[in-house]
Amino acid sequence: MVLQSLRVPGATTHARRQDHDDSRWLVRYSPAYHSERSHLLGIESIVGLCQRWAANPRRVSRVMVEHNMPNAMELETLHLRLVLQSTEAILAQIEAMSPADQAEVSPDWLAQLRAAPSPNPWTHGFAIVLKTSGAVVGSCGYKGPPSSDRVVEIAYTVNADQQGRGYATEAAAALTRYALESSEVQSVCAHTLPQENASTRVLTKCGFRWVGEVNDPEDGLVWRWEHTSDVA
Repeated sequence: MVLQSLRVPGATTHARRQDHDDSRWLVRYSPAYHSERSHLLGIESIVGLCQRWAANPRRVSRVMVEHNMPNAMELETLHLRLVLQSTEAILAQIEAMSPADQAEVSPDWLAQLRAAPSPNPWTHGFAIVLKTSGAVVGSCGYKGPPSSDRVVEIAYTVNADQQGRGYATEAAAALTRYALESSEVQSVCAHTLPQENASTRVLTKCGFRWVGEVNDPEDGLVWRWEHTSDVA
């Protein structure tokens, strides 16, 4: 599944089914390249949920923030706080989904989520929060823990009424920086539609390079982007 530019957990699938307007894709968050793709990963579904809730930011804030722990891990940028979501917050978001959307959430991922002793940045995802107002303007995260070849895939989405303000770039850069500072990660990847668009510009600003075209089982032809650590 591909995001417009970089997709938050699950955002791309639903966005693409609803319309092909490139402005709605930020970053691609692939559900599972290392496992079967019959279900979306939870993080991807949550991102898609945030996109569909974009018209009601208060509801998003209530579900994503009030259920989070007071001392949750945060990644900070110039204008944003990326707040690690608690298991309770994610389960509350899933509970708020329609039965059809809930059916797309991976049972295996849910089991891992419930079994996690504490929130994990590789699996739980982050709420994108404005520093000035505390409003939640999107969501972002990783597809999952680093793979055996030390690669992670990032995804994010920003509410439609908050796009064009650089928030997607800040969020993507923060996710990339955090990953590459980890000894577990050598490379960060993302996927976009096979054409220049807002997403590709975001990735370029964040230091990603275009590495070629790949065929996605669900989205067809997509562009793959990578950002590799200078340290081997």
